[in-house]
Amino acid sequence: MSIARPKGRGCVMQPPAAPPPGGSTMFRLHPIAAGIVALACGAAVAQTQLPSPSTQVSGTPDRGARVGIAEAEREFVENAAHAGHAEVRASRLALSKATNPDVKNFAQRMIDDHTQANQKLRQIAMANRIDVPSDPAFVQRAKLQLLEAADGQDFDQRYADEFGVEAHRETIGIFEKAIARVRHPQLNAFARETLPKLQEHLQMAQTLQASMQPTAAVNRGTGSTSMGPVAQVDQEDLRDAQQDVNEAVQVVQRMRITPGARRPRRARCRT
Repeated sequence: MSIARPKGRGCVMQPPAAPPPGGSTMFRLHPIAAGIVALACGAAVAQTQLPSPSTQVSGTPDRGARVGIAEAEREFVENAAHAGHAEVRASRLALSKATNPDVKNFAQRMIDDHTQANQKLRQIAMANRIDVPSDPAFVQRAKLQLLEAADGQDFDQRYADEFGVEAHRETIGIFEKAIARVRHPQLNAFARETLPKLQEHLQMAQTLQASMQPTAAVNRGTGSTSMGPVAQVDQEDLRDAQQDVNEAVQVVQRMRITPGARRPRRARCRT
């Protein structure tokens, strides 16, 4: 499946004319997979429909601008808050669904640390009249749905991969960028204070990931496991859905529009 973006439109999901022999298309995916990609596609549409946090339709400055908050500060607050909420939600899922005790221990640590960081960021943002998100971003919600659809050891590995290693690498990048660009004293201090904890989380996640790889390789192999045929088909669907979500993520990233740029009047998302 390919994802195309015509001028002035949202993302359009275009299935191939004919599926390859034995291949997988969007029409073959489990309904959960189709819903996940539609949600990620909706994120791209939202990017084109909603005004930038730094711009209002009326032309009046937003609250952050009135108190001298720059675009770098607003961007950091938004991205850091989204990442923190996604980590907490994924870790709560892990507490209820993980089968590996080490995964549960890691998840509890993530809940404790990221909840504390989320609260501190919110306090700083509210004190400076900066809007702060209270939920994960659209694409992160899609990944959370994909995680929730997994079970057993496959869930454990996906959590360690997506919200242990990958998510912390991305979040570390957000905080390193903030240290270099954000000039607001409280926000810069928050970024510097939190970064070492994020780096520690990444090291913990990499250790957890490495300890699980031999088992995961068997469970994601050719079927020489205890999983029945139906369960194996579900795992194949989830892998297909992961690829589709990754493509949708790339679309969302390409569709981010800089402040002041002209936005399309309409956007459409079709599956």
